[in-house]
Amino acid sequence: MKTGKIGMLSILALSVFILTGCGNSSQQGSTVDADAQKHVEKPAKTVKPKKNIQHENVAPKKVIALWDREKDVQLKNFIDQWAPTMHQSYTKYDGANSLKTSTGTMYPDDLTRVTVNGSKVSIGWSKDGSGSKEYNVVAIYNHDGVVPPTPNHITYFFAFHDKKPVVLVDQSRDGDPRLTETENADVKTNFAKISTNEAPAKPATPPAKKIENNIIRDPKMVGIMVREEVQPDTDVTTEPNLTIDLGGDQNTIGERTVISTLRYKIVGDNVHYWTIDPNYQSIATAKYFEHVLSLKELQQKHYGNESQKRIMQLALNHATVEHS
Repeated sequence: MKTGKIGMLSILALSVFILTGCGNSSQQGSTVDADAQKHVEKPAKTVKPKKNIQHENVAPKKVIALWDREKDVQLKNFIDQWAPTMHQSYTKYDGANSLKTSTGTMYPDDLTRVTVNGSKVSIGWSKDGSGSKEYNVVAIYNHDGVVPPTPNHITYFFAFHDKKPVVLVDQSRDGDPRLTETENADVKTNFAKISTNEAPAKPATPPAKKIENNIIRDPKMVGIMVREEVQPDTDVTTEPNLTIDLGGDQNTIGERTVISTLRYKIVGDNVHYWTIDPNYQSIATAKYFEHVLSLKELQQKHYGNESQKRIMQLALNHATVEHS
């Protein structure tokens, strides 16, 4: 009986031992697993590779010149249209041969002598408007006047000052040329437009005048009055061989020589007449300048009172009239 109890106790003790060992093993296993998890390295962050940026071939910006041949042609076309509205004609500096005015100045040579708005400045010729000068001149146009007092001229200088367009003008007759900014709105505005690639405006034409019935339109008397207008110091009543030739597109009045002959024609309320360049060197190559004067003004100047009427009539009676 005692033997049976002892056996039972042994079995119980063995069971407790086994359970205790299993419990310790399980606890130790859990501790090892936790420590292992602590030491597991986290996966490294994925770093995206930088794109290989290739620099594209970007074309450099085109530098736009202040002045070029196309703009120069546009300016000439404008001057050719504008000059007749002023009853003038202009000669352009061609970029090679010096332009001479009737007062003897030579451009662009004499730009070294000029003043601008009363001050001595650096000014010179430039094909494209660039340069180190204060005023870089890209175009020069000159008109030589033939109506007394002569010599006289109007010279325009189209230039860039601080890269901005400006038009200077000179009408000085003696001493060093004195340039000032032009007050002509048409010239100033259109040069500015052309310089920025805008189309220039068409010059305004004066409105047509109404024909007045009391205006003298007889081409013979008009010729006598034009002769008096051009040569006021000559006694038109005693000119030898004074001849009026009526015919063709134009009429003439003169003393039967090329140099003395004056061409004229009546157009509406105006008379157009041509005078020879006083600085001509050869008759064959001499230039002629066109002038336009209203018949009303011509009549007021030379047929406005009884004394003038008598002189003009005497001159007409003295002249020989021909029809070619």
